[in-house]
Amino acid sequence: FFNTLLIKTIIMLTKKTTRNQVKDLKILQTDKNQNLKTDYLSEIQKAVLQVDKNTSLTDLLQFTIEKIMYYEREDFLLKTNIESSNKWNWFYKRFLNVIWDKMHFSIPRDRNWLYNPLILNIIKNEEKQHYDLISQLYTKWLTHWDISSIMKNIYKKQVSSASITNITKWLIEEFEIWNNREFKDWNQFVWLYIDWIFQSVKRWKSYSSEWFTIILWIKLDWTREVLWIYSTPEESSSAWWETLQNLKERWVTSPLYVVADWIKWFDNQVKKIFPKAYFQRCIVHKKRNILNKVKTCDKLEISLDLKDIFTVWDKRDTKERAMLRLDNFIEKWTKPDKWNYKFLNNMFKNEEKEYYFSYMNFPIKIQSMIYTTNWLERFNKSARKKLKIRNWLPNEESVMKLIFATALELWSWTYSYKIWAFSSSKEELLKIKEEKYWNI
Repeated sequence: FFNTLLIKTIIMLTKKTTRNQVKDLKILQTDKNQNLKTDYLSEIQKAVLQVDKNTSLTDLLQFTIEKIMYYEREDFLLKTNIESSNKWNWFYKRFLNVIWDKMHFSIPRDRNWLYNPLILNIIKNEEKQHYDLISQLYTKWLTHWDISSIMKNIYKKQVSSASITNITKWLIEEFEIWNNREFKDWNQFVWLYIDWIFQSVKRWKSYSSEWFTIILWIKLDWTREVLWIYSTPEESSSAWWETLQNLKERWVTSPLYVVADWIKWFDNQVKKIFPKAYFQRCIVHKKRNILNKVKTCDKLEISLDLKDIFTVWDKRDTKERAMLRLDNFIEKWTKPDKWNYKFLNNMFKNEEKEYYFSYMNFPIKIQSMIYTTNWLERFNKSARKKLKIRNWLPNEESVMKLIFATALELWSWTYSYKIWAFSSSKEELLKIKEEKYWNI
């Protein structure tokens, strides 16, 4: 009874799975002889009933599937009969993962290699689904150990760390194609948002923290996209020069606006490589850094003062007025009768003050979107979640894979929406760029 039930279960599973794909099953249907399917089922049942009682369930399942493929080939040759020379041609061996174990199948074939076992395709499709699942789990913050544990507990399938690495290789292959693409339309590169992720990576026999530069841009259709991901071993003037120079060589020759957080030497290199671009330091980061260094009792008053300095949505405000308010703020909070916050003088050096007000040269509709790197910060937050759970990674490629996986997720949803404030200001923005680069 069990053997018969096993046979019928496999056949009905095959029929259900392939009904939408091929709408027929060669074992079950034939036009030439309506009793043939019954004969095949009877033959399979007889063969299974003759199996030794001590045979394991795995061997029994393997034997049954091989018999199904054998009679399917017989039916194929009988139905097609394309050429008289096309006959059965023994078997070939293949290892396949089926349900809970790896089995060594003897797969029947014909002389012309036209026969393709239907149940074999089902088994391969199941394996592909497992690979897709592993890829999805890898991009959802799970470690190799977590993925291996899930596959073992749910699917009874052993998956090694090396196997997971090989299965997710497509990510690094896609990343290389994407990261090495070139653009030739200068007009596309108007807005660049730049930020960094600091991650521990193995180099030789030790681990060191490295910088990964993430660049976001706004496309001509006013949607966002991660433009480039670049690895920098250390923080230095030459490293930032190399990063920006490589960016420029990829046809990013004339950006109108670059916004980034404060990083030592970076703003100087931006002005060297892109001398005509407006450079904006992230105001949100600056406010946060100031409030982290002041007394709790002063935080509310200082935050209100900073809000008054860096205004948006005010048509009457000008860059000169804002810089004057900043000078008054520094003077107010560096007096001895206050808490004497002298660090404010170093945080707002005279030659760098203009970098905090570049956003005021643009339409008020978009000022709140361009005076901070918050868009990129949200991306980095998602990427850091994937990286943090792993603590350290074995190589640079592993970091790139996870950052790129984050980009793929955001492209399909968050970054697909148009930024209508930019779209409605298109004429003004193009005029500003023309004036900046051609002095019209």
